Amino acid sequence: MKAVYLLPCSCGQKVPVDAGQAGAKIACSCGQQLNVPTFRALRELEQVVPVAAAAVESGGGWNAIRGMMFSFGLLVSLVAAVCTCYHLYMFSQLLDGGESWKQSHLQEMDLDVDYMAPADALADFQSMATKGLTIDGVPPWSHVAELRDSSRRWLIGELIALAIGLVSLAASLIGIRPARPR
Repeated sequence: MKAVYLLPCSCGQKVPVDAGQAGAKIACSCGQQLNVPTFRALRELEQVVPVAAAAVESGGGWNAIRGMMFSFGLLVSLVAAVCTCYHLYMFSQLLDGGESWKQSHLQEMDLDVDYMAPADALADFQSMATKGLTIDGVPPWSHVAELRDSSRRWLIGELIALAIGLVSLAASLIGIRPARPR
């Protein structure tokens, strides 16, 4: 960024000049012709504070509160996004009524039976014949609707948390604008 200096005029106004105009003549808005000093003499003039530096000096830039809001928003958004992806995956697995999960569970049971000793297989068969295919008295695939509803509730909560995180991120960034070149 070029350094801009203020060249005083006899009318009281200050005309902005840069180092590229050193030694040249420029006109003030009052009509008077001003001689721009040499580069060395320019450094003795009042220098214009860039807009970005003025914003930092006036407190318009980052501060502790904005930093905390940004950090909070980023953390909440990332955690909510990861949890949302997980629960979307779970919800998609349970969307078909758990049929694919039921089939995979039965295949696991079949594999377990293949590696059992004959006496253990007979004992498990007799247990399943009296109790049925259950874990703690309830077939595991009967909980599919409950798990699907739970995933749906978690998804709603996570999407709300994601929105809160994004609002916090946006709020921390409002008012911070990059300096515009003149």
